[in-house]
Amino acid sequence: DHLLVGGGLAATFLKAKRYEIGKSLFEKDMLSTAYNIMQKATTGKVDVLLPLDVVVASELKAGVKTKTVPADQIPADSYLVDIGRETIDLFSKTLSESRTVFWNGPMGIFEIPEFSAGTKAIANTLAGLKGKGTTVTGGGSTAEAVNSLGLADKFSFVSTGGAATGCATAGTGVAGSGRGVGAGAVTGAATALRCRPGGSNGGKPAGPTRRAGG
Repeated sequence: DHLLVGGGLAATFLKAKRYEIGKSLFEKDMLSTAYNIMQKATTGKVDVLLPLDVVVASELKAGVKTKTVPADQIPADSYLVDIGRETIDLFSKTLSESRTVFWNGPMGIFEIPEFSAGTKAIANTLAGLKGKGTTVTGGGSTAEAVNSLGLADKFSFVSTGGAATGCATAGTGVAGSGRGVGAGAVTGAATALRCRPGGSNGGKPAGPTRRAGG
């Protein structure tokens, strides 16, 4: 029902909309794919939610000064390092109303405290769904974030295999991943653009996985 895009992947989607993204890294060869996803979503039944505002910084290091700007007003000399407060509120509201969520990729460079608010907020929102729905995380960075916050036991399943989990979801239908009432996906990882059913891994999970809290 919903595809929420943050983190590094947001830069590629914003660039596909011809927004200025400053010094943020993006995948040039995936711009057309990102554009097509947004175009198809307008005629389908999936809402693609991009950041409304973002946190930017001139350097990627702890202690640096940050500021929040509209997503279409990123300064040319800055990096996109996290989602902003308005986006956090939008994403959190959408996810809190979902009953099946797949999360792959942090919302920012969460290892740096100044860039971690978005990831922490999304993790806590999904942790709040325990007992109300199915929440699956994919990817080492996402698993690291969830574990560092002490929330792993609040999730239905935690996987360190981001690409494998994503492709399994797309190709073979991981339990609970199908579209239905209150389904959502939140991603900050480029895996979402590169996974294809029946691709190089045949849509089969190859990375290590573990149950939440395990």
